[in-house]
Formats: sequence, structure tokens, C-alpha cells
Amino acid sequence: WENSGFLNYEGGIDMIRIGFVFGLLVAAVASARVSVTEEAGITKYRVDVERVEYSRSTIVDKEFTKAKLVGVDGHEGILYNPGAPEIPVVRFFVDGDGEILVKVGKAEPRPIVHSMLLAPAMDSVPKFPGSLPTVALGPEYGSFAFHPEADFTVEEMGRIRGVRRRLVTLHPVKYRPTTSETVETRMFSFEHRHGGGVPQPTSTIREGETVAFIVGKS
Repeated sequence: WENSGFLNYEGGIDMIRIGFVFGLLVAAVASARVSVTEEAGITKYRVDVERVEYSRSTIVDKEFTKAKLVGVDGHEGILYNPGAPEIPVVRFFVDGDGEILVKVGKAEPRPIVHSMLLAPAMDSVPKFPGSLPTVALGPEYGSFAFHPEADFTVEEMGRIRGVRRRLVTLHPVKYRPTTSETVETRMFSFEHRHGGGVPQPTSTIREGETVAFIVGKS
């Protein structure tokens, strides 16, 4: 972790109170899992996924497992393709030109705690009384490969008020349905080398909102 910017106090100050406040700040920084910092024309992003939680989920009359990332609130999304496994991802919008460099941490294989398959992404349900979702498993569930294949993706999202926008999607979880195995990567970092003058987009969620970011199949 990197920390810059110091407060300079002058005059009579209650040092005990300052020490207490400083301790709270240090504790907050230590517990942070996502950081975005600016340094000499480079915006640096760091993501440390605290853990991946697996829980049971019932869809219609079938039992599945759901995966959720812990420690990346405001940045978690869903790799969404109807019929394919619903896999959590981390994502950022990055505005401005310049190179984006991504570093991926160590990947570790882990068995899923529950024996059920990871839940599939569902099509939208027709809005009329009594309608129920249809559970359809895509061909991915018969594959021996891990999904998604890539560690990350960078996609062009057009321009916002003339400024180039890209979507960086990080894949902390990869899943192989035929063996109910996952591979988890807890640490990612990337740099946006824009040369200065670019805002730092950290989240698209307003305070009090709950949003599930949905990302297309990679």
C-alpha cells in the first residue's frame, strides 16, 4: 500500500486526541480492500479480495451454489450470459486515453464447499402473474475448461462528453462445472498511464444504492 499527503498542524494541539484520530485512520487504511491513488500522471488501482463466500441458493425447485466477493463493495459485478455460470467479477470504469497495464496475483485452486453446481445466469422473467424463471444450463456446464478463460478484460465503452471510457473487468473467480472446482485470485493491480488531468473513477454507485453490475460473457 502507498500513502501520500500529510497534515501539518500548528499551535496548541491535544496530542492524545491526534494520536487517537491517527490510529483510527491507520485502521481504516489497513482494512481497505480497494484503493485508487494518483501519482505523477499515473492512476494506480489495487484490489485485494478478502474472500469468496459460497452459499446455497434455490432457483425454482433446483439447488445451486452462489458465489460472492467480500471486500470489494461498490465494485462487484456479475459475468452475465444466460445459461452460463453466474460468476462474480470486479470492475472499474476508466476515463481518458493512455495505456492500461494490469498485474495479476497468484491463483489458487479451491473446491466449492457445497456439492451443487454454481448457479446459472437467468433470463428475465415475463411480468405476468404466476410466471416463473426457467432454469436452463448452457454448454459451459459440460466443459472441462475453467470459465472465464481470461484473467481480465479491457473493453471500449465509447465516449462520455468527448472523453474516452473503458471498462476494466477483473476475474477473481474461475469455475470448472464438471469438477465443481474454482480457481481464486485475490490480488490485482493496474495502472492507467494518462499523463495527468484525468479524473479518478472509483465507483458508479451513489450512497445508499444497491447495484449489481452485469458484464457480458468473455
